[in-house]
Amino acid sequence: MMTEKYVSYNIKKQVREWAKACIRCQKYKVTWHTKLKFGEYQVPDERFSVVHIDLIRPLPPSEVMIYCLTCIDRFSCWMEVVYLPDITAEIVGKAFYEHWICRFGVPATIITDLGRQFESQLFKSIAAICGAKVDHTTITIFNVIGRLNVCIKP
Repeated sequence: MMTEKYVSYNIKKQVREWAKACIRCQKYKVTWHTKLKFGEYQVPDERFSVVHIDLIRPLPPSEVMIYCLTCIDRFSCWMEVVYLPDITAEIVGKAFYEHWICRFGVPATIITDLGRQFESQLFKSIAAICGAKVDHTTITIFNVIGRLNVCIKP
């Protein structure tokens, strides 16, 4: 905007320095991009004791399966992918039970995002009956949930 009306050597640098020095500008400046440090989880002592699960959606249609439940073991990084026709709490809970718990046993901790399927009473009941603790990840803990989303690209 300034470069359209004025010509000066390093005008962008001069404007940036002026804006940094202006107290009024700094007072009313809106910071949109708050940078937070990424958190990390401790590596558990045994395999299949901590499981991260997430939903990836939507996938390109393959008959009726358009969603994907992804589960990854925190210790061994073993990943399981279950294709789902729908993402209701009942279908997600049943898929997790049949494809993870029945094969690898009950994890001590299930870590999810704040998706409505994982917040449902049904999913919490399945975890409570099995004796698993459900924890939730935050946006700053990216290393595993992010790995799920990167590994499964539609």
